Amino acid sequence: MSISVIIPAYTMNRWDTLVGAVASCQNQSLTPDEIIVVIDYNDELLARATSKFIGTRVIANQSTKGVSGARNTAVAAATGEIIACLDDDAYADYDWLEKLTEPLVG
Repeated sequence: MSISVIIPAYTMNRWDTLVGAVASCQNQSLTPDEIIVVIDYNDELLARATSKFIGTRVIANQSTKGVSGARNTAVAAATGEIIACLDDDAYADYDWLEKLTEPLVG
């Protein structure tokens, strides 16, 4: 099963935690097929994230402003059969995806 991880972000004030959130998803024991960072109506953050997160899809929210709209935009763009969401101020444990998807694949 393919896995897409979605991380919505909206403010430069959380840049350091966003970087940590993306890194924690890149370093999973079960590697996601894609990581999508969706930027919620912040052009400065969109430009910075696009240049920083090589190998990660960075997209702009095309839906209603706010976390729900951002997640809906990312879900529409995702290719994974499984969608996992992580906030921009959270860090995923090393085996987060493995434990999260175990009931679906095991």
